[in-house]
Amino acid sequence: MQGTNTAEQEEDNTVPLHLHAMDNISYIRETMSRSTEFTNVPGWGMVIVGLLATFASYIATLHRTTSWWFDTWIVIGLVSMAIGVVAMKIKAYRNDTQIFTLPGRRFLLCFTPTIVAGMAVTDLLYWQGGEHLLPALWLLIYGLAVLTAGAHSNPIVPFLGLTLFVLGIVTMQLPYLFVPIIGVYTYADICMVAGFGLCHIIFGLIIAVRHGG
Repeated sequence: MQGTNTAEQEEDNTVPLHLHAMDNISYIRETMSRSTEFTNVPGWGMVIVGLLATFASYIATLHRTTSWWFDTWIVIGLVSMAIGVVAMKIKAYRNDTQIFTLPGRRFLLCFTPTIVAGMAVTDLLYWQGGEHLLPALWLLIYGLAVLTAGAHSNPIVPFLGLTLFVLGIVTMQLPYLFVPIIGVYTYADICMVAGFGLCHIIFGLIIAVRHGG
């Protein structure tokens, strides 16, 4: 009787072969998905960048001159890029991953040329008196860069890019971008803080909580 009970227990504890196969297939799919995604987009780094951009929107209003506004955002942009690189390296180190994997290279290949093109057009517009076009241009270019590069990252990143891109299109339609409408804040200031400030904070928090920092 004891031998019979033991055999019955072993039979009850046996996992059907097809369930093993399904588990293996799920594991393989998950592994392949991770290997094709750039997972080192730094959520907390984006939050810091968003807070910095929000602060920059105030600094840019201290002197109502085009050069002051332009220089403020250029400096903040360069600092934000440095923060992004450092935060990306920190996240990769914590997750024991590499930045320059195939998905990482694809991400940077999509992101970098668009940003460089935006910098070239920025220089041209500024010196040709087209500074009123810069807020829309920056949101469009950055949104496009994030949208295309995000195709090689986790799903939330393209949504950030699309949000910024749409905000850039909306900014193009606003009249009198540099005329104060709320205190000293202009349409340009509000659009910039909405895109580079609030969007980074919100999406950064989502990435940090759901995708490991």
